[in-house]
Amino acid sequence: MSAPGGFPGSGRSLLEATAVSVERWRSRSHARGRTWLLPTATKKTTRQIRPGSSRTPGAAGIAVAADVSDEASCRQLVERAAREFGAIDVLVNNAAMQRPRDRIEDITTDDWEQTLRTNISGPFWMCREAVRFMGPGASIINVASIQAVHPSPSLLAYATTKGGLVTFSKALSAMLAPRGIRVNVVAPGPVWTPLVATTTDPKELAHFGEASAFGRPAQPAELAGAFVYLASPAATYVTGATIAVTGGDFFS
Repeated sequence: MSAPGGFPGSGRSLLEATAVSVERWRSRSHARGRTWLLPTATKKTTRQIRPGSSRTPGAAGIAVAADVSDEASCRQLVERAAREFGAIDVLVNNAAMQRPRDRIEDITTDDWEQTLRTNISGPFWMCREAVRFMGPGASIINVASIQAVHPSPSLLAYATTKGGLVTFSKALSAMLAPRGIRVNVVAPGPVWTPLVATTTDPKELAHFGEASAFGRPAQPAELAGAFVYLASPAATYVTGATIAVTGGDFFS
């Protein structure tokens, strides 16, 4: 899946780290037979991951090119997953884009609208289409950011969408609770990804993450456990919540 204007692969490291944790979880018999749908930014190719090629015997997955800023593409992606696996148990909305701008006058209407379509409309379309194939016990996990509460001026559009995604998730959690579908948020702090590396000023990049309590950015693998927890039976009474993986920055 792709996020237009973002770096191809910007979410791939998180996807791969989460996939490893999912397979470890599966190996403990908690996730066998469950279908995960993880829209993220990957290469614009479609490839089949062979059954048995992952860490868990018999596990299978597919990678499908899709544009999450396009409503029809989101619908086709969900329907493809449903055709392949019969149902959707976990939806992780991770695809996003950002275009840093130092002045509001430099933010074009295209920049603004493309960011909103990718970061807000995309998750809305994915959720709306996916719930048709979800039943009680299913889990939706939306990826926000510390930018939702501590916005950087140069990321005005991006921060706006991440704040909106938190509010969207809270409202949707109340809407879907009677159907047994949980909706939660993972809000990362500074995480070392290709998206950051390719959209951040080199001078700022040299000090990326230093302001966190740990004095460094996170690696994608350090976020994966939050996703596995929110999708697992251990979190069946958790909905409308935000897990902040921020390296000590308060999410308030």
